[in-house]
Amino acid sequence: MTDMTGLRTTGPQAHADYLLNSLPMLFEWTPRYASDADPRFLPLLYWLTRQIRPQLAISLGVGEGSGYFTLCEAAQSAGQAARIYGIDQWLAGGGTGLPAIPGPLAEHAERHHAGVARLICANPDAAAEYFDIGNIDLLVCDLELSAELLSQIGSVWMPLMSACSAIVLHRTATPSTEAIAGQLATLRASSPHLEIGEGGGIMVLLSGATPPTALGAFCDEGLDRSARDQALGMMRWVGAALAERHGHAGALRKVAALEAAAELDTRALADTRKQEAALKAALEQSMTREAEHVARIASRDAALAVARQAAEAAEQERQALEATIARQRKELTALTARAEAMVRDTEEPAGRSRPAGPAASAPVASAASAQAAPQARRMRFISSLGLRRSATPSLRKQVAALQQSEYFDSAWYAARYPDCGGPARAAEHYLREGALVGNDPGPKFSTTGYYQRNPDVAASEWSALGHYIFYGKSEGRIFDPVPSNAEG
Repeated sequence: MTDMTGLRTTGPQAHADYLLNSLPMLFEWTPRYASDADPRFLPLLYWLTRQIRPQLAISLGVGEGSGYFTLCEAAQSAGQAARIYGIDQWLAGGGTGLPAIPGPLAEHAERHHAGVARLICANPDAAAEYFDIGNIDLLVCDLELSAELLSQIGSVWMPLMSACSAIVLHRTATPSTEAIAGQLATLRASSPHLEIGEGGGIMVLLSGATPPTALGAFCDEGLDRSARDQALGMMRWVGAALAERHGHAGALRKVAALEAAAELDTRALADTRKQEAALKAALEQSMTREAEHVARIASRDAALAVARQAAEAAEQERQALEATIARQRKELTALTARAEAMVRDTEEPAGRSRPAGPAASAPVASAASAQAAPQARRMRFISSLGLRRSATPSLRKQVAALQQSEYFDSAWYAARYPDCGGPARAAEHYLREGALVGNDPGPKFSTTGYYQRNPDVAASEWSALGHYIFYGKSEGRIFDPVPSNAEG
């Protein structure tokens, strides 16, 4: 590690050496996760992660996952004990209506990056409050740029970055508004930075005072232009190679190669014919060679025609797909309008209220129910469409799960709530009626606290601990223990 001042004292050649010696790793790397997103920015992201070697990296927005999993691959290949957070808001699934990480993303993270990947369903705009000042080494913003987001980057996220950190912004080449262009100009003026045009434009801001050597050299204005161009050329070459796998670049390159070969053979044939007069003694040999050239040209012309037909067919298929997508978008818009109209038609007054319980829990339950009334109405509508993620587990299964949970204490529950029928019936009593009136399952888990933190659960048919066991724990939901002054 070195700071920018130290780099300037080493001279331009040392800058170039630092930079160029760090690039060969790209030629040995092939992304493990493939998606339909433009892959040309991935080599820069992989190289950047390898240089920073982050202990904590965050991707605001995950999208189709190619950028996020590139961070994970780079961190693992560097042998770094890292935590790579991917924070995004995915569409609510069926069942309880809770946000759900898409299956392919969750499966890939678990199978290949279980040691580093941390996918979280949350609002990226409010994610900063979960991280400490000076702890973030790499922040990748894979969201649609807005003036508000860029302002938040400068005012909220910058103080959280570590001394050797960097911030990556996507889609910076063509700002959609003057306000966004102004915010980007402010960020450029505030920090050393690097910009490339691939993938809609990528900007790398050095947010720390002591960047890694190669990264600092790359962003140093004193770096020899040819060295920077050579480094960008390597990254572009790798990005283009990745892009060939996702488009028609391979077919177009074959067409160009066949055309070039045909042109060379045509020139060779013309040269052969010019030499016929001077090579009468070897006329038969020359004619044989000419025939061979003609045969090769014919064969390659045929191959060229086939390749052109394939390219035309691919183009027709692409146009047909675009037409299909446009038609389906119109249909989706119409269906969305119909669904919204149905939602408005099915909305009811405020959601169900819970039976009266302990005095301390009644305000919490009523407040949670009031906050979640719109959510409950949406859940009833989604349920009516048959979009549930899975059926609610049976009472027997929920009782078994509670009895095995460290948060349920049957003896404690029976002593605290004598009307439950004893320890043997404590779990069933909690599920049937105890949770609804605010009973706590044990000293480690507060029912009213969980409902207060999760109003959508309070508005559902779930008991607090039952929901946490079956869904809340895997979704990273927070709960509180029973307050010490309430355990008596």
